[in-house]
Amino acid sequence: LVASLKKAAALADIPMPRRPWLDELGKAYDLMLLQNRTDEALILGVKDLPKQQRQEIVTFNPDDDGNLAIYGTGGSGKTVALRTLACAAAVTPRGGPINVYCLDFAAGGLKMLELLPHVGAVISGDDSERVVRLLRMLRDLADRRTREFPANVGSITEYRALADRPDEPRVLLLLDGFGAFRDQWESGAGRAQWYGVFQQLLSEGRRLGIHVVFTADRPASVPGAVASSVPRRVVLRLAEDTMYTSLDVKSDVLGPHSPPGRTLVDGEETQIAIYGGSGNVADQFQAIRKHAQSIERHGRIPAPGVGALPTVVSLDTLPRQVEGQPVLGISDENLEPIGFAPSGTFLVGGGPLSGRSNALAVLALSLRHFDPDTYLVFLGNHHSRLPGLLDWDDLATAPEQVTELARKVTARMESSTRDKCVVVVESLSDFTSAPTDTALIDLVKAAKRSDHLVIAEAETSAWQASYSLFGQIKSGRHGILLQPDTNDGDIILKTPFPRVSRSEFPPGRGLLVERGKVVRVQLPLV
Repeated sequence: LVASLKKAAALADIPMPRRPWLDELGKAYDLMLLQNRTDEALILGVKDLPKQQRQEIVTFNPDDDGNLAIYGTGGSGKTVALRTLACAAAVTPRGGPINVYCLDFAAGGLKMLELLPHVGAVISGDDSERVVRLLRMLRDLADRRTREFPANVGSITEYRALADRPDEPRVLLLLDGFGAFRDQWESGAGRAQWYGVFQQLLSEGRRLGIHVVFTADRPASVPGAVASSVPRRVVLRLAEDTMYTSLDVKSDVLGPHSPPGRTLVDGEETQIAIYGGSGNVADQFQAIRKHAQSIERHGRIPAPGVGALPTVVSLDTLPRQVEGQPVLGISDENLEPIGFAPSGTFLVGGGPLSGRSNALAVLALSLRHFDPDTYLVFLGNHHSRLPGLLDWDDLATAPEQVTELARKVTARMESSTRDKCVVVVESLSDFTSAPTDTALIDLVKAAKRSDHLVIAEAETSAWQASYSLFGQIKSGRHGILLQPDTNDGDIILKTPFPRVSRSEFPPGRGLLVERGKVVRVQLPLV
């Protein structure tokens, strides 16, 4: 019957009647075909308005929305949504530029965005050094803009017009896996402050042109303090129907058979767009790679990067002093040379193959370069390579010689007419027996009372011992622990360390403790 009716209508040239409804949303839309090219409205996808018989583009509007939260279970399309926003931010000629930064606490799905010139960095969640550096950079940018933006400016769009700076970049921070980020950074020494910076960006960033978009697998993983700063939500397929209710959206729209990227935005069913239009990850990578090449051909200025501490540094490339102090290495705070106070005591600890002997050589050479007139003394054993590595003013490699030389140097330190003395003690645990330990204790006390310096080295496990000699060194709370564990700071230097893993520390990298401050440092190689 249907076939006959269709044939008859065709033979009679009867026009097609108006359809009472549109086709359902497609399973994929190509972002390239939807682009509106302004930083004030970044395309998310296409939404269905059945009551109005319309389907229209839905956007993330940073000046109005501030931030955006994307909720969804595994495989629902959360990471793809972040990639869509990053690609939408690439070319915005009808607005201003956008610099994008990514924190990937999920499965690494943002890695391909590194190809794009406007993406300054994609940082893995286990790279705590660069996570801190990015948050520090954004905090400093927020502080600068707080000072520069007039009080009557409510958005970066208004600032660009008022200050005649059309190229002032908007910043978009994409965080994939908020729950994991919160678990690792909400508490703990050295980390909680940066979680606070993240919250500051959420609450103050909209006016300053700094916006956060994060993903979460369930509403319960986002605390109220964060949720209150993110009024607009994208809700993908969730694991339980009760979760839709907690997000105040319909629970009968999305289900197990919903295609990836099908979501609810502002209460309306929406399909997230994909750059290139294909849900295949390999196809998306190729599309983004071609997009990156096209952007580069048009001369897009790359976004400032977020560097990492080098694993290899030459002492010859470093200055001889930093702010009036001998140089120690490269600081992770600004990737610039950092110095150390050359007086009192300096502790060097670490495990096997962590670079302790190299650290002693670096310290000694740096002190020699800083002040060639320094009286430099080595106390150690005859197996060490250090005696032949430097031109020492005096040295001893046997316990009896160490005892005698320690007493001699102590007397020299106590003489106000003598030049500065620096004593380097390797394998301090070799000298815990009388009378050598007594002589070394007197030496350390003399250095503490004056402007001289004693540098002492031992394995981290040895520093946890209760020898009086070790206690005298540790009481100075000054030194560096190479390849440390989180608890080493409290146990050895009475200074809490941030949460760290030894895998983050190649040989020669450690945590410097000075005046209660902890700084990650990469030492040069000698």
